[in-house]
Amino acid sequence: MLQRESSLVPADDYFDARTALFVGGFVALVFWFAGALTYVAAGDILPTVRAFAFVFVGTGFVFLFAGVIVAAVRR
Repeated sequence: MLQRESSLVPADDYFDARTALFVGGFVALVFWFAGALTYVAAGDILPTVRAFAFVFVGTGFVFLFAGVIVAAVRR
């Protein structure tokens, strides 16, 4: 069985700081888009749902922050 000298798992070769930042940013954008859609769709009729849109936005910031932290660690 052949093993790479750089790592035991071949996927580790592709997981660098840029990839972590891209994935964190992409997932954050998906959550921000979901939050924007929820905010607009709720309108003034459902303030509870409109408040729930901010949960999506906050989750997006969590993923972006996590991506930045992982990118800093992988650097």
